[in-house]
Amino acid sequence: MARSLRTWWQSRSLRTRILVSTAAAMVLVLAAVIAAYAVLVNQSLWRSAESAVTDQAHEVARVIDEDDDDVVEALAEVPTRGSMLQVLDGVGVVAASNDVEARVPLTTLRPAVNQVLTEQSTAIPGEEGEPYAIAARGFYSRVDDANFTLVVATPLRRETDVFQGAIGILAAISVVLVGVLLLIMRRVLNTALGSMEKIRVAVSAVRSTDLSVRVPVPPGDDEVSRLALTMNDMLARLHRADDTQKAFISNASHELRSPITALRAILETARGQLTSERSRTALGETRRLEQLVFDLLTLAKADDRGLVAKRTPLHLEDFAWDEVYRLQALSPHEVTGEIDPAKILADKVHLQNILRNLADNAARHARSAVRIGVQVRDAEVRIVFDNDGEPVPAAMREAVFERFVRLDESRQRDAGGSGLGLAIVKALVEANAGSVRTLETPEGWCRFEVRMPATLASPQKAPA
Repeated sequence: MARSLRTWWQSRSLRTRILVSTAAAMVLVLAAVIAAYAVLVNQSLWRSAESAVTDQAHEVARVIDEDDDDVVEALAEVPTRGSMLQVLDGVGVVAASNDVEARVPLTTLRPAVNQVLTEQSTAIPGEEGEPYAIAARGFYSRVDDANFTLVVATPLRRETDVFQGAIGILAAISVVLVGVLLLIMRRVLNTALGSMEKIRVAVSAVRSTDLSVRVPVPPGDDEVSRLALTMNDMLARLHRADDTQKAFISNASHELRSPITALRAILETARGQLTSERSRTALGETRRLEQLVFDLLTLAKADDRGLVAKRTPLHLEDFAWDEVYRLQALSPHEVTGEIDPAKILADKVHLQNILRNLADNAARHARSAVRIGVQVRDAEVRIVFDNDGEPVPAAMREAVFERFVRLDESRQRDAGGSGLGLAIVKALVEANAGSVRTLETPEGWCRFEVRMPATLASPQKAPA
């Protein structure tokens, strides 16, 4: 039974569950409020009636005491003011305000002389079910020379009507309040859940072939509108990622097709023999293909789980000088180094690839000069690769580190590179807790700058 009820409840719509739960909670709270109010009102009315009937008992006792007649005659002269009056002795009713009350005592209370006891009763003879406030006062009659009990019973019909009316009005107000609040909640839920349903429908319409769809953003700055903005931001990121993936596949296919086509042409025309020129061309294309595949694998690892750097203490100046000497031997440009001693924590293979890619990039874009520098400033190592070519335009200084981005499409393919080198540099630098950016030197040269944390053992050169 409990399981089926839970299953039924869970099958209801969110709007229904919220409204039913809210209504149940409000009914319970209002019922508790009404009950507490009823207790307070009842106590207040009873205290008022008790005070009134006690005062009347004192007044009647005073009148009887001041009268020179016996209690029977004295009681007959006392105005009842709508109350029932009795005088009791130890046996029964001695006197009463009418014949009905003369038959049976109205109460069992028997207070001592000058003492007053009160109670509420619905068992008055002839008035069964009607509430009465009863006050019993003990007194001594000097005329009769005896102790008696004076009983005053006042009906509480007016107080009961007031009490029931107040509770009825409060209950009616509560019903109206619950209804109004539920209508307001229903409207709010329809607005909020309606917006969420529109978001759901829009998201369900997104297809892998068209990621340009965006969900509607409701007005305001509430949770639903922020959810819509977040969904749109996520869809935008997916769109960009999809565009990047498509561009990656297209560019990778294009880059791989060139060396493969060259190798195929050489092999098809070789007819069993290769000249030294064709051998060099085939070897060059094979190395280019091998490097391109290595670069693609490196970036794929970075996308998949991030590059893992096995960082060890390294003397950066040794690796930097190696690149200076290599470019001096291979490049037709003037290559100089301004390298300070520096010790860093880095992956050796990563560091070599970073320096090699940036050095080759500088040599490829230089007109006549390349400068490699290493400085230690404020516990930070700065590695700069300057060349006297055109600086990277400010608008492209972020995009240049994206994959397959080349600033000059008119360059020969072997001179322009594959467009992956700087993307790999960025991934390797970040894997070693560093950063890379492109700048312009004071003399207007192109600069690529890598910043990495220096170890405590790195000597620092005083600023010039």
